[in-house]
Amino acid sequence: MSLNETIKGEYQHYNYSENELKEELEEAIKNDKKELEIYNSTQENRFVNGIVFHPETNLNKDVFVKIIEKSKSETTSYSEQMVNRNIAECIPEEQIVKIIERKIRKRHLEHD
Repeated sequence: MSLNETIKGEYQHYNYSENELKEELEEAIKNDKKELEIYNSTQENRFVNGIVFHPETNLNKDVFVKIIEKSKSETTSYSEQMVNRNIAECIPEEQIVKIIERKIRKRHLEHD
């Protein structure tokens, strides 16, 4: 079923003229193109692939997820993971974690 037929079926009780139906079709096409553009740019906007799982029905669905790490101070939130940020951009607790991870990596490199 084409989009034109869908719109005619949806608005069949309104007695629209062909011009009014054509306007509805153009608006629907414009909205679909806009939604497709947003969907195609998800990877560029730091969305990652994810899976939504419904525990009662055991159904799952592929989705796009944006990971946002919130700081403990609640004043700033980061959309970038802690590992990808500079140490200066991290809160003190995260800086400690990054320093410890750096020491562990350094030990592994020295022993290998």
